[in-house]
Amino acid sequence: MDELNKAESVTNITKGTQITANIETESDIRVAGIIDGDIKAEKKLILTESGRITGSVIAQEAILEGRFTGELRIRDQITVRATANIDGFIFSKKITVDENAEVIGIVSVGPDVDVLNAKLTKNPKRPEIEQAIEKAKEAISSDGPEQKESTAAASPFDQSAKQAQTRFIGNVLTGIPSSAVDENKAEELKAACESFMNELGFELEIFDEPVFDSFYQKLTYVRKSTDSEEDIQKLYQKGKESLETALLNKGNTEGSSQLQQAADALVHLFKQFDEFAVVLGNIVLVQHIEDDVQSIAVEILPEQLETDLRKNPESVTDPARVYSYVGN
Repeated sequence: MDELNKAESVTNITKGTQITANIETESDIRVAGIIDGDIKAEKKLILTESGRITGSVIAQEAILEGRFTGELRIRDQITVRATANIDGFIFSKKITVDENAEVIGIVSVGPDVDVLNAKLTKNPKRPEIEQAIEKAKEAISSDGPEQKESTAAASPFDQSAKQAQTRFIGNVLTGIPSSAVDENKAEELKAACESFMNELGFELEIFDEPVFDSFYQKLTYVRKSTDSEEDIQKLYQKGKESLETALLNKGNTEGSSQLQQAADALVHLFKQFDEFAVVLGNIVLVQHIEDDVQSIAVEILPEQLETDLRKNPESVTDPARVYSYVGN
């Protein structure tokens, strides 16, 4: 293709060449061979149909025709050709995908995506997360009888031993306006959301660093299972019902399921704030104050709100706007 040969200066990995190393270049890089390693290019990545890359890539632009496995961070535009096979994490401002191209994994694309700084994790159960979850649960138990360890079944994610066939994405968006949320409180909020999503069978894959002025954070969760879309919607309905039960403020989780305990802890933590909105996959929980009247609602995410948040996810920091979709 003429398009693949426009650059005045190109680092060329020819077909038949196999490299196990990290590469950094100020020019375009054209890969027709095999690279096992990380690539940092100031300009364009060109992966031809015969090319194979396994690793992390940072570049200004990418044209992909071959096989890529790993983490792809492109500051501007990604073009995925019909022959491409992509499996991994993709961060970019723009993307075009030809028909018949295969893209599997987590895709975070849009003008507001922090391409270079968006975080992902393979092991969400870090000690500080566990501590924050326990702290939230202790706060619940202090409002009622001593909490006992639940004998309910483990989460659907823990029970699933089958090979994953489908990736179901569940984004968590948290917005708290004019809030003095510090790093410790932000970690507690993240942990409460994580505990709830884990009980629905979702595992944290990507997280953006929080914005603290008007608090905002986006977390991306994945559930790998053979379930249908209908099964996932039933799961979200169950989660919604657990949040509704938590809003009754009984303060007693004794004997309740692990999902209910997670819902109680989440609601208890968020209600410390006058106003908030949190989207948990396909569930929205929002508290809004108008004319000194406090209103709270939990609903399955309306289609219009979903569209609005897809265009501008940070609008979740405006609970009045979010409530206008679900409070009627």
